[in-house]
Amino acid sequence: MRLKNIWRILLILLIFRLSANAAENRTEIKVDFRANVSHIEPDFSDNALRINEIVTYLRNLHRDSSTTITSVTLCGTASPEGSYNYNRHLAGARLAAPEKLIRSEVSIPDSIITFDDTYIPWDYLRSQLLDSDLTYRDSVISIIDMAPRLVKDPDNGRLVDHRIVKLKRLDNRRVWNQLFRLYFGKMRNAIAVIITYKEDKVPIDDTPPAIPPEPLLTEQSVDHTETDTIPDKLISATTPDTTPLTEPRQPGSHRPIHIAIRTNMLYDVMAIPNIGVEFYLGRNWSVQANWMYSWWSCDRRHRYWRAYGGDINVNRWFGKAAGGCPLTGHHAGVYAQMLTYDFEFGGVGYQGGKWTWGAGISYGYSLPVGRHINIDFTVGFGYARGEYKKYHPADGCYVWDSTHRLNWFGPTKAEVALVWLIGSRPGRKGGVR
Repeated sequence: MRLKNIWRILLILLIFRLSANAAENRTEIKVDFRANVSHIEPDFSDNALRINEIVTYLRNLHRDSSTTITSVTLCGTASPEGSYNYNRHLAGARLAAPEKLIRSEVSIPDSIITFDDTYIPWDYLRSQLLDSDLTYRDSVISIIDMAPRLVKDPDNGRLVDHRIVKLKRLDNRRVWNQLFRLYFGKMRNAIAVIITYKEDKVPIDDTPPAIPPEPLLTEQSVDHTETDTIPDKLISATTPDTTPLTEPRQPGSHRPIHIAIRTNMLYDVMAIPNIGVEFYLGRNWSVQANWMYSWWSCDRRHRYWRAYGGDINVNRWFGKAAGGCPLTGHHAGVYAQMLTYDFEFGGVGYQGGKWTWGAGISYGYSLPVGRHINIDFTVGFGYARGEYKKYHPADGCYVWDSTHRLNWFGPTKAEVALVWLIGSRPGRKGGVR
């Protein structure tokens, strides 16, 4: 029992030593913005000083091999006077500014980045009011503490948080004007919180060991049994252990997933059911796959309507809207497609060969019309190649007339797609706050 207790004590001491030699550090980066601005302006507020501190910190971090970045949390905020959609977009664009700055100095994987969904910093406003002598202070705090809910602003008909409407009604907007003058300017910022894990080296005792000098021995004459009696601190001084004490801790949250389900309404109008899915890959890149299928016929009137096939697209998103919300705004890409068809309406029919294939480049714009609904307008130009047959119906049969080759340069893609966005709006996790 006594030996068992000794081992327990040694284990506790070992754990204490390991934890004492590993440290976790939290660094907060903050930049301010003017109203309606989403890029960092060095000449505004204290941004020049902060940027210089940020760059110095990141470069030192890059050179320090004993420090590992384990988590980066990003948050972009806007003051309350804008509409819900505008503030969401503006906060998302501001959030992207420190992320770009960080990535320009150090390499970080997407898996350790999380996004705070607080697009209006109500908590900050509340904390400032607690020690203020603002008129109707308690009423303002009570409104801030209400659960968020979207309503139409009576002033302009735009969607806003209902707390904004209530604040405007206090004392005929006098309280709102005070908040605007005293606090709103400090609510337009972007914050990045970097968590690092640093492995501290075991302190080395330079005091020489109190052992008598020994004669030099040749390699062949060394008595290895003597090395077991050398004090531990001599070993650590001559052969330091560079193995990490513990594995860096991984964050528990991951980058949100953004998926879009879509249907091309031009095909729907032509009675060709179709569906597509698009995955956001991060860094403004996405991949999209579409499929269509129809098989309608009426032999009594010699009607035939058949088409099936699909395409794969790789898109790059750009512009302000894309910076605020994935899968929204301008996009350009490349695509490959293949299909077969058979069209005939009581006259000459056209039947494609086994497959007609094509490839090209596309450009489009995905316009948000609801919180999770976009309409995507896309055109593509490229090359299509295949074989098709002309025929005509006669006596209940389809009589072959001729075979032709298709070699087409020009428009090969057109979409007016209804898009359902699955995931969070603009580029952050969660819903309305």
